[in-house]
Amino acid sequence: MNGVRSGVQSVFIPSLSLFMLTRLIGGNRVITLGTAIEQHFLTTQNWGMGSTIGVVLIIAMLLIMWATKERRDR
Repeated sequence: MNGVRSGVQSVFIPSLSLFMLTRLIGGNRVITLGTAIEQHFLTTQNWGMGSTIGVVLIIAMLLIMWATKERRDR
């Protein structure tokens, strides 16, 4: 189970903020959660949805960090 935990920390958490890399490589064809937040704020002016996606991502990140820390302390 340690490998799964390490994989989640290594892949999921950095992917929350790497939206510019996908924008440079894939243009507007690739939609990640970071680009979805950007699109809701800048293109559609739907600030509520952009904020909701951002808060959900922050909560997911904190839950993963909390779960892995709790198991590491045992």
